[in-house]
Amino acid sequence: MLTWFRRIDMSRNPAEALEVVREYVAALPSEELARLPQACRPGRIKDEAEVERLRAALVAEFRDGRQEGEALASLQRLTSLVVRASIRLADLRGQDDDGPRGDDPPPPSGKRAAPARRG
Repeated sequence: MLTWFRRIDMSRNPAEALEVVREYVAALPSEELARLPQACRPGRIKDEAEVERLRAALVAEFRDGRQEGEALASLQRLTSLVVRASIRLADLRGQDDDGPRGDDPPPPSGKRAAPARRG
């Protein structure tokens, strides 16, 4: 899993992040896919909206479902990857907009901070 996560984290644009998700899904054994609830089985990942739809379904199933054993492990693996991809895609969208991202400091408000009091 760490290699897949690293590849997502190193994606330079949404197309690269989507390609990692597509490759991961294509590499899943049919037995692993069969353990997933129907609503969580990934279809063709066409675009970012499909990743978001899958993320929502996986998170809802993880939160509300009653999976156990290997079925739960399969759900956890796919959920982890898709959530990470969703976060990376959002980060890349923020970079495309040239706007502030979650880790960027807020823009200056034009006001200067009051000097610290010395006591």
